[in-house]
Amino acid sequence: MAAGGSSAAPRSYSVLQVSDLHLLEDPSKRLLGVDTAETFEAVVAAALHSHGPFDAVIVTGDIAHEPSVATYERAREILWRYHRGGAALWLPGNHDVMHAMARVFPTDDELVLGSWHVIAIDTHVDETEQGSIAARELRRVTNRLAAVEGKSVVIAGHHPCVSVGTPWLDRGCIANGEDLLHLLESDSRIAAYVFGHIHHAAEIDGARCPMLAAPSTCFQFAQGGTRFGVTDAAPGCRVLRLKDSGEFESTVIRAPYELKVDLTKFH
Repeated sequence: MAAGGSSAAPRSYSVLQVSDLHLLEDPSKRLLGVDTAETFEAVVAAALHSHGPFDAVIVTGDIAHEPSVATYERAREILWRYHRGGAALWLPGNHDVMHAMARVFPTDDELVLGSWHVIAIDTHVDETEQGSIAARELRRVTNRLAAVEGKSVVIAGHHPCVSVGTPWLDRGCIANGEDLLHLLESDSRIAAYVFGHIHHAAEIDGARCPMLAAPSTCFQFAQGGTRFGVTDAAPGCRVLRLKDSGEFESTVIRAPYELKVDLTKFH
């Protein structure tokens, strides 16, 4: 540093992405033998231990497996133990129902972190597994991009918009995924599309920018098969570090949690 001068390190923002919580209303119940509330909490705690605290949290859908107000209140309470009052986006997935979500979570669809904008896009349809983006939602996001003054953008949704290479999961891709691909191609400020749904960490090719899937905070789906399957991979999340320079880093975090998944109903 020159004498008499000053230099400040470029600011960066840490963002935790959690996805596919699949919480149940009754704390005593299990999903495939898994206490999904316990695994969610273990993931958030592990992420905070290694990378926290976070400037913001993005929850990319399938918050609930039983989409009741009580379930969403459980999700909020668990996250707030670690991120109380912090910025958060709560996105719906195919297991979520909007009228119940809206009673618990704010309807925010954007976060502003310095020169970064994180913009949510709703890819879900209530009680439908396959993703779809309504025309009005595409217009909303397109108009928001036109109004954004920041230089860097992350788009966050639930479903993938291209094949992920697992046939039974590909049936759930966004039906009009080419519309989202066009959107991702249309603005060079879009640095990434982050999503969930596929229950494993992945970086998917097919667009100008990276398309990054977060692992589930409960069990992980086996990749490549034609039928439902899970692996023994630990529950996890993705952490983004967004730099004012426009660059970002991405890290997958796993909780030190040994899953015991019960698949007897599928045999």
